[in-house]
Amino acid sequence: MFDEFSMTNPGPLASFVGFTDQEVQDLCADFQMDYDEIKRMYDGYCFEGTTHVYSPRSVVSALLTRSYDNFWNKTETFEALRDYIILNFKGLKSIITELLAGARKKINTSTFTNDMTAFSSADDVLTLLVHLGYLGYDYKTKEIFIPNSEISSEFCNAVESAGWDNIMNAVKKSEALLTATRMPPLHISAHTGNIKNTVPRSQRARHGAYLLKTSDFQHKTIPCE
Repeated sequence: MFDEFSMTNPGPLASFVGFTDQEVQDLCADFQMDYDEIKRMYDGYCFEGTTHVYSPRSVVSALLTRSYDNFWNKTETFEALRDYIILNFKGLKSIITELLAGARKKINTSTFTNDMTAFSSADDVLTLLVHLGYLGYDYKTKEIFIPNSEISSEFCNAVESAGWDNIMNAVKKSEALLTATRMPPLHISAHTGNIKNTVPRSQRARHGAYLLKTSDFQHKTIPCE
């Protein structure tokens, strides 16, 4: 008999899935890299008993190249993400839109059969994305979420490749709005304008997805992070 440990429930192996927060702090000190930026880009996975787990390949690549880049798009799994999104099972587009806006969504992982080609629902696709590392999973609440800025950018790339123009248009419409994040962290009113964007694409995606859920892109009040 074998015990199964996975990304949905790694059990006692949770701290070995990726780098722990202390390990990343030590690595950043050794390589003289910005810990806060590494955390923003590559942290976000969490398991019971382990509060922070980082994508190990991305952290190592960032340290070796001394850059805070998106390293997921240099792997073949990007094409897999795009292909699974294109399947567009009922409710999948809406769920991904909400995830890009920073929401969490409860899913049923028990129907997934460990088969990367046979899916019966959007939950099956989303469960596979958890196993591939594209989504974080909270075992206690049974909720999925986009774990960090790097993965959010990957979802933007995949959504654009999948031809979901309405979502990408919302992201682009939010670019001018989000330059106002240079203002104090209160509330900002959405007004379009030709302003140079200075905000990471992952943050534009969250606000763009929020705007998409409204019927009018003008005069909406968005909380500034």
